[in-house]
Amino acid sequence: MTLFDEAAAELAALDRAQSARARSGPTASLLLPVHTLICPADALDVDTVARVGAEARTALARHGPDPHSFAEALGVYGEHGQHGSAPRSSVRAEQARRFSTDPQQLHREDVSAWLIHAVHARVQQRLELRAVADLRVDFEGRYGTRRDEEEDAHATAAARVLAELGERGLGPEQVGLRIKPMAQPSTPRAVRTLEVFVDTLARAARGVPPRLVLTLPRVALPEQVSTTARLLALLEARHGWPAGHVRMELLVETTPALFDEAGRCALPRLVRAAAGRCVAVHLGSEDLAQACGLAPDVSDGEHPLSDLARGLLCLALGGTPVTLSDSTTGPPPRGPHPDDRPLSAAQRADNLAAVHRAWRRGHAQILHALRSGLYQGWDRSGAELPVRYAANYRFYLERFDDAALQLRELMTWATSADVLDRHGNGARRGQRLLEFVRRAHHCGAVDRTQLDRAGVEPHELDQPSFVELVAERRRTAVEGSETHGALD
Repeated sequence: MTLFDEAAAELAALDRAQSARARSGPTASLLLPVHTLICPADALDVDTVARVGAEARTALARHGPDPHSFAEALGVYGEHGQHGSAPRSSVRAEQARRFSTDPQQLHREDVSAWLIHAVHARVQQRLELRAVADLRVDFEGRYGTRRDEEEDAHATAAARVLAELGERGLGPEQVGLRIKPMAQPSTPRAVRTLEVFVDTLARAARGVPPRLVLTLPRVALPEQVSTTARLLALLEARHGWPAGHVRMELLVETTPALFDEAGRCALPRLVRAAAGRCVAVHLGSEDLAQACGLAPDVSDGEHPLSDLARGLLCLALGGTPVTLSDSTTGPPPRGPHPDDRPLSAAQRADNLAAVHRAWRRGHAQILHALRSGLYQGWDRSGAELPVRYAANYRFYLERFDDAALQLRELMTWATSADVLDRHGNGARRGQRLLEFVRRAHHCGAVDRTQLDRAGVEPHELDQPSFVELVAERRRTAVEGSETHGALD
């Protein structure tokens, strides 16, 4: 009798435990938008998305109209930048000419110059096509507390707006709402807003609305999550929507969301309580700093405790299908002088300097979050969107060439190996590289031409597993050789 036979009962129990854990985990896609625009419910109308997009394009044209001025605004040059001082105007003009005529040659000869132009061009293109990727109608946060009839009216109006945007094809990729906490005394109000919103949306929309997400703030107990999941199930059944259609995201803003009363990490239990609905977990740095007793001037997400919370999110939920999201960045990019009236040269300079300070800080914070494994964040205005996309594009483009080369070489080796490596270092490294390339392509940092460097086709990025992608290629190669042999 073999060891496997002798331990059959224990091995069967292990298999059942692993299968149960896999079934209890979330099954949502990793590829969520890189940002969420948070909009107070009373400020939402049918023109909000277009207005925010116009605001983003205006901000870029006014404060970063060309690649080098944009790079300067983001802090790429200067004392703390990576590229020294900005080049002379003649050099800028020559780089612009080369990027427009042969960007690949510029990439080969001066990758830093290519990167500055590529980021600016991609940001411009993104803001023209669809600036707002994700929208959350907010009934908490800046919305505050209102009379019940007023919040009912705003919930009704918001649902009608989202339905109309969807009908006209003008809505973001994903939409949703943030209700008040499922904690006393706000629970009845949260449930009422959710019901009014969903009932109105179901009546106003034709068919099932796509990509609908509920944000649950100030989560502290698994029961808050499981109860909300049950409410969503009841609403789905009421309107004939598919079970599990409305997804959830949890907002970590309190210490009990990180550790339970026994000192255990609470995050996995909170996600499991969503019964497969949880697609994202967001870090609310400001409220978490308040819960930890930090002073107001250090509650901006840059305190070491915020980094500790980011690390806990990654350690607890990294490698799962749950997207991790950072909080909003520093101060809004806004000048001290209103620009709806004529300004002096000094006032315009003050505004420009203020916006650039905010942009540099936001750019640094977003890059820090990306390096920490948090691939999404929240924005409050259109003026923040150029920085959001620029930081993402820079993050991926700076790393893409090396990652693409490694993935191509690893794919070639794994496809031609005698035995498919399912468990070794190559499989694990291939998975990390595939996830990186998938994110880079999904957010718009890399196009089809660059994807070719990685040796993968766009449709292959739909395969979440590197091992299964290699296995499919091996099967295709075998079938191709058998067909060729039959023809011979």
